[in-house]
Amino acid sequence: MRFLLTTIGILLASTILSGCDSANCTLNNTVNCYYAFYNSKGEAIALTDTLSVYAAGTDNCLLNRGVGKSTFNVPMSYHRDADTLRLAIWGKDYSYTGQIEVSKTNSEYFEGVDCPVNMLHTITGVKVLAGLFIDSVVVVKPSVNFQRDVNVRIYLAN
Repeated sequence: MRFLLTTIGILLASTILSGCDSANCTLNNTVNCYYAFYNSKGEAIALTDTLSVYAAGTDNCLLNRGVGKSTFNVPMSYHRDADTLRLAIWGKDYSYTGQIEVSKTNSEYFEGVDCPVNMLHTITGVKVLAGLFIDSVVVVKPSVNFQRDVNVRIYLAN
């Protein structure tokens, strides 16, 4: 009887431990799109102002009051063909807002039966919708996956 209980205990423990974990699944990785700021000369810069990023058309604040940011990352929608971000930059005596649209395709990434499905994206285009402080936006790495590389460069106007 003792052997039977020990065997059942070992089987139960191995079943619990063999579920989805970070060794078998990408639980600790998230799929975010990475953005970086550049000046008109093409040099990477850090903002001295306060930056907040919102999903346009919603109340969702994706980045709240970042100061000294040279890069930021935000998640992308799972099923929309385009995401619109509203960027708000402000200082002591001024406030600027701008919008950029990121067009993309979405594809499911399935690792295994015990793991959740992740959504990967491929950026097909970006454009400035509004904002005088944004000169242009450029895709430098269209594949949005688990890598933490800059996907989009935001060039700021002088």
